[in-house]
Amino acid sequence: MHSTVPTYTTQTKIAADEINENGGFNGYKVEILDAGDDQADPEKAVNAYNDLLDKGMQMLCGTVTSGSCIAVGAEAAEDTFLFTPSATAVDSITAGSNEFRMCFTDPAQGTKSAQYISEHKLATKVAVLYDSALTTTPVYMTHSLQQLLMTDLK
Repeated sequence: MHSTVPTYTTQTKIAADEINENGGFNGYKVEILDAGDDQADPEKAVNAYNDLLDKGMQMLCGTVTSGSCIAVGAEAAEDTFLFTPSATAVDSITAGSNEFRMCFTDPAQGTKSAQYISEHKLATKVAVLYDSALTTTPVYMTHSLQQLLMTDLK
């Protein structure tokens, strides 16, 4: 639903075109409904979600940001369609059995990044700048890096 980045809109259209050219999902053609931009605002995301339901949405591929995903997930848990968030916060997927994550979680991303840096000896001093209100990935990465680098330096 967060559509300020044209890449997401373009990729979605390409995927829908390819799916439809190959017969759709079990013969059903994919139609992309415009949700507008939720501006990474949970309240706007829920409003966009409800607007999409009014338009006949059966499956949601989104939202992009964790805060919006958590808010929409709480609403979607009561519905019977597939909800597939792309948010990385651990608690993006907790509300219902019809929710699936399309990417890694913050702990996995942070831990794997720290392991890669440590294994390839890319640095022994690392600074991580972040806004904790936006993502938790750097928190996990910082914690993992501290553990790995302290172990490597012993």
